[in-house]
Amino acid sequence: MGDIYYPRIEIRPAKRCELVLIAEKAEETNLPLTAYYALLECAHEVEPQHLLVAVADGDIAGYIGSTSHYELLWIKLVLKLALKRQLRSLLQGPASPPPLDPRGCLGGHVFNTTVYPPYRQHGIGRMLNQRVIEELEARRIRRWVKESNIPNKNLVEKMGFQAKRKSRGWIRYELQKHRESNPIKATVVNLKQFIRFFT
Repeated sequence: MGDIYYPRIEIRPAKRCELVLIAEKAEETNLPLTAYYALLECAHEVEPQHLLVAVADGDIAGYIGSTSHYELLWIKLVLKLALKRQLRSLLQGPASPPPLDPRGCLGGHVFNTTVYPPYRQHGIGRMLNQRVIEELEARRIRRWVKESNIPNKNLVEKMGFQAKRKSRGWIRYELQKHRESNPIKATVVNLKQFIRFFT
C-alpha cells in the first residue's frame, strides 16, 4: 500500500487574474456566473485580504470569500451590475440578497468556501476557515450552508458555528467571536469601511 500524499499548502489573498477561475469553479452559490464574478470583483476591490486561496504545489486547491460588511457588499454589487446594465443577471437565479439589517453591517460573513475535489480530505477547508475566523474584523461571523452538504455542515459545526435559521434548503450559521472592542474605535473603523465601499 503506497504512502498517502499530502500537498504543501499556502494560504494567500487571491490575485485579480484568478477571479475568473474562482467564479467558474464556485460551489454552493445560487448566483449566475456573471453576477458571482461581479461579487468577487467587489470583494477584491474593497477587502482583498478576505478573499483567500489555498495553493497546493502551485495550483489553486480551493478558496474562501468573506467580508466584514456583507450587506454593503451586496449594495455595491447591485450598483456595479446596474452600471454595467447587467442587473438582470441577479434575477436569473433563485438567489436573493440578505435582509438589509443595519446591525448586520457590523458583522462578518463567509459567502463561499470551496475545496476542489482532488484536494479534499487534506484539511484545506479547515485552514481557510480558521484563517478567516482569526483575521475577519467582526465580532460575529455568519454563513449559509446547504442542508445537503454534510461535510461542510460538520466542518463549520466543529469550528464553533451554531445553526440559527433554515430557509429553502440552506442553514444559516453564526459564530460569536468573544473579544473586547472599543465602541468609539469600532465606529470609526466602520465609517472608514463604509467610505471605502463607495469610493
